[in-house]
Amino acid sequence: AAAGLFTYTSPSVGGATITATYQQADTTNLLNSQTAWAVAFSPEAVDGLTVGYAVQEDDSAATVVDDMTMYVKYVYGSITAGYQKSEGDSTTDSADVETEGYGISYAISDEMSISYGSHTAETPNNSSDKDQEASAISASYVAGGMTIKASIGTVDNVAGVDATDRDTYEIAMSFAF
Repeated sequence: AAAGLFTYTSPSVGGATITATYQQADTTNLLNSQTAWAVAFSPEAVDGLTVGYAVQEDDSAATVVDDMTMYVKYVYGSITAGYQKSEGDSTTDSADVETEGYGISYAISDEMSISYGSHTAETPNNSSDKDQEASAISASYVAGGMTIKASIGTVDNVAGVDATDRDTYEIAMSFAF
């Protein structure tokens, strides 16, 4: 936890939980105080659904950024799906950013699962930036204390630079003793 950070999380009331944070400014690392709050709602009438919203004002640097995010997640049996949309409004208009992402996972069995996700980031007030688009598919297999994971993905226009594309591949194995 950061020095001088205060966090409060309310008890769940009717499925809603509120979290608020405040970080006091200091003269070394944080020039201005920061505040944030979030609400997550899991209605009792719709089992598996969670909806959330959060905002933060970040005055820690010379450029002030107001961040907002909202999401929805739904779990139905072995399937989990989620969607998130975020915005970062900066005092420097060309630094504004908007992102959108979604993902879905399926637990085939207790040992094996697969997932797919996609994410887009754009700077709407910077005409020289291209939208960065990323997607990946992954799978995992667990046998006893061994886990094998693999993923393959692509990222187009890395950091908003046109035709700066990357392919990603990963295979990992871990053991728990």
